[in-house]
Amino acid sequence: MIEQLTPGGRPAFVVNVEVHLHRDGRWLLIKRAEQEAHAAGLLSGVGGKVDLPAGPVVPDVLAVATIDHRG
Repeated sequence: MIEQLTPGGRPAFVVNVEVHLHRDGRWLLIKRAEQEAHAAGLLSGVGGKVDLPAGPVVPDVLAVATIDHRG
């Protein structure tokens, strides 16, 4: 595990995840707010920032954050 902090002690990067769920011929999407700085008003997968624990960072965060919903 590698600890990645800025000189100020904050995490050196932010991890974002986004889910594009397709089931029974339908997609689960959101419409981004018109006020968003990035991709305002467009459709997007559902997601957000991953809160990482303090200390060392798991190298493969996708393996930790991914949940299999194939049922």
